[in-house]
Amino acid sequence: MYLNYAAGSSEVPEIDPAGFGSVAALVTAALGLIERRRLRRRKQSQAA
Repeated sequence: MYLNYAAGSSEVPEIDPAGFGSVAALVTAALGLIERRRLRRRKQSQAA
């Protein structure tokens, strides 16, 4: 069994900048939902 390795010519995949934008949007949306839930709970505890 022979394994062929190309020394020094390995290709590195490029990072897609558009992928980072979608991740940032998801994180921002998740943080917004958490903030809304926190504020809603605070209002409920003050009303009681």
